[in-house]
Amino acid sequence: MNINSIISQINNTYGNQTVNPAAEGELIRNLQDGLDSLISKGNNAFVQGKIVSIEGGNILLSIGENQLINATLEGNVNAKIGQMMTFNINMSSSDKISLTPLFENTSQISTVSNALSQANLPNTAEMQYMVKSMMDEGLPVDRESLYGMNRAVNKFPDTDVLDLVKMNKLGIPLTDDNIQQFKSYSNYEHQITTAFSDISESLVQSATEWIKTGGAGEGLNIFDNILGTLLEGLENNIAESGNNTEILSDGKETLTANTSDAEAIIQNNNQDAKHVSTGVNPEVNQLKYEFLNELKNAGIDENVINKFNNNVMLNENDIQKLVSELKKLPESPESAKTIEGLFDNQIFKDSIKKAVTDKYLLTPEEISKEGKVNSLYEKIQDNMKTILDSMQNAGKTESPVFNNINNLNNNLDFMNQINQAFTYVQIPLKLSNQNSNGDLYVYTNKKSLAQKDGDISALLHLDMDNLGSVDVHVALTSANNVKTKFYLKDEIALELIAANIHTLNERLEKRGYNMNAEFINKNDNKSVIDNIIESKGNISGVYSGSFDARA
Repeated sequence: MNINSIISQINNTYGNQTVNPAAEGELIRNLQDGLDSLISKGNNAFVQGKIVSIEGGNILLSIGENQLINATLEGNVNAKIGQMMTFNINMSSSDKISLTPLFENTSQISTVSNALSQANLPNTAEMQYMVKSMMDEGLPVDRESLYGMNRAVNKFPDTDVLDLVKMNKLGIPLTDDNIQQFKSYSNYEHQITTAFSDISESLVQSATEWIKTGGAGEGLNIFDNILGTLLEGLENNIAESGNNTEILSDGKETLTANTSDAEAIIQNNNQDAKHVSTGVNPEVNQLKYEFLNELKNAGIDENVINKFNNNVMLNENDIQKLVSELKKLPESPESAKTIEGLFDNQIFKDSIKKAVTDKYLLTPEEISKEGKVNSLYEKIQDNMKTILDSMQNAGKTESPVFNNINNLNNNLDFMNQINQAFTYVQIPLKLSNQNSNGDLYVYTNKKSLAQKDGDISALLHLDMDNLGSVDVHVALTSANNVKTKFYLKDEIALELIAANIHTLNERLEKRGYNMNAEFINKNDNKSVIDNIIESKGNISGVYSGSFDARA
């Protein structure tokens, strides 16, 4: 909107008075002051303003003494000249500023203002937002409730009020750790499969730093203790096979090779190696060749090295044997540098990642076994606590691996908080040639779940490499009728599932179920928190000290 249009609006509002050049200059300064005030408030802040004029979809706001804002009014908002309105400030990456009306009608403003007045709280934009958020989420806005929420807002000033309101609705205690986890769950950064990948990578990174600062002996001992705990007490959930496909990442691309095809033979009489390759990506062979050669140059016994030749990557036993051999090296700067080089090798880093993540993934077959998910989570909690305690005792809390393990531990605590009232669990999945994370919600009432009768509904959310985001809603009735709805964004993926749904139908029929399936194009991508909140209390928990995965 140009300056002449604004002047025209003001003229129309105040009886077509002529604005002289001096007044025009002052108007420009007021507009600039208004814009500077908006910018200083920051993104997602709030501003209150009085509507000075309206022309079509354009409005002129007075947001303070000598501060004006011209803006475009979007949506069916019933705005009038002289009306006070509250706006949310949105600053985009393209340097554009938009104002979103907090209230859609004057009745909302009246209700919010009355609630604040009854509670003797200030009628500011921030307080209005707090009350409206509580109303939108179905929370009471009586004096006591408003005081409680106001205390929370003051205690956590850097947290979005709406997040605090939603956590309050779910009954989740307001702590710094819980707030951080809530944000992670809302931003799709909560996945346990990713957490174990991060832990394995940071373990190697941290161990390298410990070796640099404390020597090879200290660094290897701490590394070995942590890795041993990560792998302790859990059977590998992934079937071992000599023909498994392994994944190596060199930081630029993903390399895939069949383990039975890769061989590297270290010769006894020279420092070089004869490299034999049969139908394998040459970069994979080169990585394996370099790694085995590094082991030989480090002084590792060749009988040990030869045992590593059959697979592209090292398995759990190989890794533990290698660390044991490295501990035998003399304590010296040269040994430390050699070990640092081995730890930086991509085969070693990817071998650690696979060994760790495989321990904490479940195949679809294992999920169906009673108690499998429970026992997995209980072991994860025990292992993470053991590692955190040992690292605190060793004074190694300032390290990437400690931070990642602590974050996972907080994630588990937060999940338990959710399970105090709702039936929800993450399922770290191992599917064909990929790792995936599943979010499982069970919609039922506590009585019917305990008695195993009545209707039960569940939502399984999957993030797949090729299919993308997949939501599967399943409703089971007491008559063994199963109604299933598949929600996908990709039309081709939706058609693919529809074309192969007969396989699922046949398997369910063999178990005595009758299935009806629908296939729906998914337009949104709701977070875990959004799905739970939108259940409006229709999810009942069965929490009893551990995760319940009977669904």
